[in-house]
Amino acid sequence: MAAAYADNTKLSSMIVSIPETIPSARNFFTLTAAPGKDVHFFSLVPLYKEEMDFKLNQGHEALFDKLEAAGVTELIQPDRKNVCKKRFGLF
Repeated sequence: MAAAYADNTKLSSMIVSIPETIPSARNFFTLTAAPGKDVHFFSLVPLYKEEMDFKLNQGHEALFDKLEAAGVTELIQPDRKNVCKKRFGLF
């Protein structure tokens, strides 16, 4: 089992994503460094164990749908809501 990143959170893994906090980057954030030399920027979204398990079982698109619906971005929020924590036996 992956260990939490810090004592004040249970976030323990990451997923690569398109940056959500920069409006112009939502479709794709690319910087042309030189002709034919593009640099693509991505972000890392911290995940809980249950979210990573969900991604492994249901696929990344299903997880991104849940994260987007909950307003989760790459901003680090150690106490954010776990979008895949079982509540009353349901996801």
